[in-house]
Amino acid sequence: MLKIDKENEKFSLGIKQLESNPWEEILKKYPVGDEVSGEITKVAEFGAFVKLEEGIEGLIYSSELSTERVEKPEDVVKVGDAVTALITKVDPVEQKISLSIRALTDREQRQALKKLASQQSATQTTTLGDLLASKLAEKAEGGAENE
Repeated sequence: MLKIDKENEKFSLGIKQLESNPWEEILKKYPVGDEVSGEITKVAEFGAFVKLEEGIEGLIYSSELSTERVEKPEDVVKVGDAVTALITKVDPVEQKISLSIRALTDREQRQALKKLASQQSATQTTTLGDLLASKLAEKAEGGAENE
């Protein structure tokens, strides 16, 4: 019920109040650090909006769309594109979810380096330089195959 007017014997109701608010349980459903997928619904000069579910969108700021510098978000994503990103911030009061493709990429690269390091023999001494050289060589081989 929205309003009761006793003097005039009237009251007003709203259908919207009968529906549940999806933001009430948002922190449980979308915790910071989780990976989410969605569809780009709008591209603005400051970033791209991603539909996570009906009534819930997240925002990927331009600086978080890629590990590379992004001048124009529309050069990286288009409306309708499916994307996967990391949840970096959730504010249920302001009804905002911040997402990052860059943070997800960084996390995946760190995990790959950890895996590579764990595969090295315990008796073999490996430096950070060795790990980076190995990853660069893998990238170079992958790039050469694509040409």
